[in-house]
Amino acid sequence: MPSVTSSGLGSGIDIKGIVEQLVAAERAPRESALNREITSHQAQLSAFGSLRASLEEFDTSLAALQDIATFQQRSANNNDSDFFTAEADNTAASGKYDVEVQSLAQHHKIASTAYTDNSTAIGTGTLDITVDGNTFSLVITDIGGSDSVESIRNAINNASDNVGVTATIVEDDDGSHLVLSSTETGKANEITVVVTTDGGDTGTLSDLAFDPTLIPITDNPMAEKGQALDSVVVVDGFTKSSSSLTVEGIIQGVTLTLKEADIGNKHELSISLDKTSTKGLIDKFVTSYNALIGNINALTSYDADTGTAGLLQGDATVNLISLRLRQGINSVISSAANTDLDTLAELGITTDFSTGTLSSDAEKLNDFLDSDFDAIGTLFAGDTGLAARIEDILEPYLKLDGILDVRDDGFNSGIERVNDQFIALDKRMESVEARYSAQFLAMDLLVAELTNTGNFLTTQLEGIGNIINFRRR
Repeated sequence: MPSVTSSGLGSGIDIKGIVEQLVAAERAPRESALNREITSHQAQLSAFGSLRASLEEFDTSLAALQDIATFQQRSANNNDSDFFTAEADNTAASGKYDVEVQSLAQHHKIASTAYTDNSTAIGTGTLDITVDGNTFSLVITDIGGSDSVESIRNAINNASDNVGVTATIVEDDDGSHLVLSSTETGKANEITVVVTTDGGDTGTLSDLAFDPTLIPITDNPMAEKGQALDSVVVVDGFTKSSSSLTVEGIIQGVTLTLKEADIGNKHELSISLDKTSTKGLIDKFVTSYNALIGNINALTSYDADTGTAGLLQGDATVNLISLRLRQGINSVISSAANTDLDTLAELGITTDFSTGTLSSDAEKLNDFLDSDFDAIGTLFAGDTGLAARIEDILEPYLKLDGILDVRDDGFNSGIERVNDQFIALDKRMESVEARYSAQFLAMDLLVAELTNTGNFLTTQLEGIGNIINFRRR
């Protein structure tokens, strides 16, 4: 802005100070109105941000409620987890079982005789290695040391059609041993090595042959260092084998993970309904919903004593969200498995119509947990359950370019408009200051001229008076 930097030379008035005060007085009402408007937009934008955060947090909590399995969990407990652990899905029946772990699944492992070192040539020919009925072949030549212990190890490990064998070299006091291990455990993964040689072959490649069916097994050129074993578990007198440490199916819906064999000893496994987990899901739902409603109430409240209204008091969008949530919470779920349990109220969860929050009758909920455990989840879960129904209510508000995004865009546009008006106000005030400055400077110039004229006339009159006084004497 242009500015006056001195007092009036003709009038002695503080023109700069007067102009600044006049401009400030003219600016103040409009600036105050713009500040109130931008503060309102910013406050409402912040309030909708708080509302969005509450809605998103509640919406996230609904995801776990849409899977029926989360409501029908079973707990599996055994009296000694050193030997096995157990997990039960929602198809498992409650009961107690005696479990004996007779053996653990093992990898098959065979080893060659000792060679002087890794570079020792074994011989040439063809190796056919079979695991679980699948075979891959390696042609071993003596070109560039390809028939050494190390080269044969690398050839096995690098074979693109390897069917499940890992080769390593173990060095002990005797020398280097080529060791073959099955990558998978279980009896079916025994390793068979067939060596084919002809007149052109060299060395003792046949020392790598192994037939797991040979009796006695010790007649094989390679020594068996680890049997290929299945896991064997006995439950209440019934036996089940598995090629891995995991055993499924011997108890419906239960997966046993074996850790250590304990032949001849039985360990009790107890399967029960996980009522604590299901109750926790419902309690968390009530808490999450009440947190959302509590925030909405705070944003839309009105304190008659102080005359203070919440930032979103009377807002149509928020009022509609509250209405639709209340309708959804109190709706009847036709897909529920039990018609006596197709509303939250029947589960003991009721709405306080003065606040909109939920309260839970623990005794009523516990009765259903005891009498109709699996039916509870059907009230919440599934495509037509309560959780999905409420999520459908929230979706138009929370989606990209949804209702809340549109409201945010409106507030941001309002803030931009006010900022533009501030810029326009600054430009107008520059013009006002320039006008006032010009007017006061013109006045000061006029006063200076009048002062000069007055001083001249005063001087002239004083001269005339002196002449008259002289003549009188």
